[in-house]
Amino acid sequence: MSDRPHTVVRDRVQVFDGLRGIAIVLVMLSHTAWLTWPHVRGEGSIVTRALLENGNFAVSIFFVVGAFLYTRSLLTRASAPNGLHPGVQVVRRYLRLTPTVLVLLGVLACVAALEPTPTYEGLHLGDSARSVVTYTWNWYVKDNPLVARPDLGHLWYLSVDMQVFLLVLLLVWLLHKRPWWLIGTLAVILMMVFTWRTHVYQTEGLYQALLRTNARMDAPLSGALAACLLPYVRGLARWATQIAVTSLLALLALSFATVDDVAFFRVAGDSVDVFLALFVIACSVAPVSHRLTRVVGFAPLAYLGRRSLSLYIWHFPIYMYLYHHTESWSYQLRTVVAVALTVAVAAVNDRTVEHWVGRALIDPRWSRLDRGAPAYLSALTRAAVRHTSASAPRQRADDTRPPARPSPATDKRHQLSGAEAHPAAPAASEQPRPTRPDDA
Repeated sequence: MSDRPHTVVRDRVQVFDGLRGIAIVLVMLSHTAWLTWPHVRGEGSIVTRALLENGNFAVSIFFVVGAFLYTRSLLTRASAPNGLHPGVQVVRRYLRLTPTVLVLLGVLACVAALEPTPTYEGLHLGDSARSVVTYTWNWYVKDNPLVARPDLGHLWYLSVDMQVFLLVLLLVWLLHKRPWWLIGTLAVILMMVFTWRTHVYQTEGLYQALLRTNARMDAPLSGALAACLLPYVRGLARWATQIAVTSLLALLALSFATVDDVAFFRVAGDSVDVFLALFVIACSVAPVSHRLTRVVGFAPLAYLGRRSLSLYIWHFPIYMYLYHHTESWSYQLRTVVAVALTVAVAAVNDRTVEHWVGRALIDPRWSRLDRGAPAYLSALTRAAVRHTSASAPRQRADDTRPPARPSPATDKRHQLSGAEAHPAAPAASEQPRPTRPDDA
């Protein structure tokens, strides 16, 4: 019986990982079709197109699952005795997303420096890199499409994710003691975004709709809203399996309906968010059924899901580099090399960078920030001052007193005779000059 809670959590995590595994497969297939199989885009059956042209659907999965998990974490911390400290959470989120991005940017800088002929001549990595690491990349690409590095284009997702995280963090911090206000605020914003994203697509076109934060924040807001609703929908536990299966079937149908961009930015795309939110709720209010775990949490999919961040960050620059340097290769060879190289690099990254990040995020020293970053820094400063004061040499109190006159007994003990009492006088040239109180 003691293993039961552990098994429930493990199955739930495996299902969420499997869902992310499905998403990363769809993203990589979409970019593979775009770069190495351009002849198949827009062609073939609806099943083929759903597999090869469903990157937007896949990113919605990432957004909903990720926002659901980090919002639950924020709510848990907000209800803890030490409370929620926004500065600490921002640092942790930045640490979670950034190290692999920094390694990628370093590799791209080395490649650009060593290439005899630049792959992206005239496009400076510096400006793009600054926008990437400050998580404003989607805005930069939107406003500067001709100078932004194309091999970093996919990182717009991380920028939108961080921007929505900051919004959700602020709302949770302000409204966690009034949960229904929090739920209502998120719901109102979500309804506005559903309407606005369609308007942006119709008036400004696909490019702007794909990159605007307020046109892509519908999915993470749906995940955040699902996390806030979770404590109040526990009564759905008896129907959890039915809701999860119905949601999956609906998502399967919507994966065909949202292949076309016009449908994705209308009701069909909104419905993807809703059914994804229902699915994560159903998997959280009750134990996940074994059949669902075996299907969605299929071991290879769960494995890919656990490594989805590394695969997502690395795959597109590798694809783009091969696209520019292997024009004479067949598309089959291109595909095999691109996928194999991506998997190999992602595996190395997971064993090094992501392993370090995981260890850093569970380090017990984070507990020193339980009262917030300012309180920790203040305590650290006070400790440093105390240490400095303690290590400084102290002047003894009697150092400033005039020397005491020796007692007669002491003077008698120290009297010397003969040569010891009267050493040879110095030569005349060595005689010390007598001094007076008024000597200048």
